[in-house]
Amino acid sequence: MGSSCTKYSNKIGGTNDLLNWSTIQPLYKYHWWPMRESPNPYYNNLYCDNGGLDKYDMLFGTNSKEYQKTHYFRDRNSNKSDAKWAGFCDKATTLSCLYQYPKYVIKVKYNGQIIEFTPFDIEMLMIVACDNAIKNNMSIFLGERNKSNNRKSNDSKSNDSNEPYPSDLLSILKIICSINEPFGMDIDNGVSVWNYAYNKVRVTLHTKCPLSHNKLKDGETIYLNFIIGSTYYPEKTQSFWGYIHTKTIKSNMGYNRLKTEGWISEKHPDFVWKKFAKDTSWDGQCIINPEINAAYVYAIYTHSLDDNYHNILEII
Repeated sequence: MGSSCTKYSNKIGGTNDLLNWSTIQPLYKYHWWPMRESPNPYYNNLYCDNGGLDKYDMLFGTNSKEYQKTHYFRDRNSNKSDAKWAGFCDKATTLSCLYQYPKYVIKVKYNGQIIEFTPFDIEMLMIVACDNAIKNNMSIFLGERNKSNNRKSNDSKSNDSNEPYPSDLLSILKIICSINEPFGMDIDNGVSVWNYAYNKVRVTLHTKCPLSHNKLKDGETIYLNFIIGSTYYPEKTQSFWGYIHTKTIKSNMGYNRLKTEGWISEKHPDFVWKKFAKDTSWDGQCIINPEINAAYVYAIYTHSLDDNYHNILEII
């Protein structure tokens, strides 16, 4: 259920290849579960009726559905700044990178009562249990979240929507790709966060760029083309261009090389990150929703993957 061994490729396929990497470890598609109240709640809201949390409550006599709605809810007409994008895309991305999607319908028995959980129901429970399914002492975050679209002279560096710049992003990707597992990335350099899982990276060096732009003069300009792909989210493949311009300046101190870099494409990633799967079973009350026991979710999940298990799972 944790991360399996994958092949690593970091090869120079030609004079213009700076990074060419992929894993054979599959990605799995999990929903991002928005907090905003949806017209189709079963397919969008964790606090929906007859979903995984609701069934869990019916079986174990808990109140997880209500807890979820109380703490993670946006009204359909909410004008909160995050109403349209607040959700659990980070949890979905983590699971996509680390855990196979549930396979089979599981009947669970507790205190004489039996309730059936579909793979979709189990996914809901796994989103809630996600923070209990990862190692607490291992986490990677490269880049810096942009918190404002309007940078002022006295603002912090985190308000620069151009960060990370092309050379830094190349270094970030070389680091994250050396781990040899899929990773998470926020694809939007604006205020909102849109995380997806990726397992392919190619960065190439060019002397020309096909996009319309104002080329800097009196120096040398090189262009970097970043293509970051996902086998399970092909529609979220990212392709964007940056430039690095160097110019030699003469002064009374001698010759200095001035480097300027930036983005030609309007959009580029904001940050890159990675979590790591636990080597053991999950335990404790779920960090997101303490009404749910992570050990119960783990038992239901692991049984849903077993091709030979067709009995009722009894939890004592």
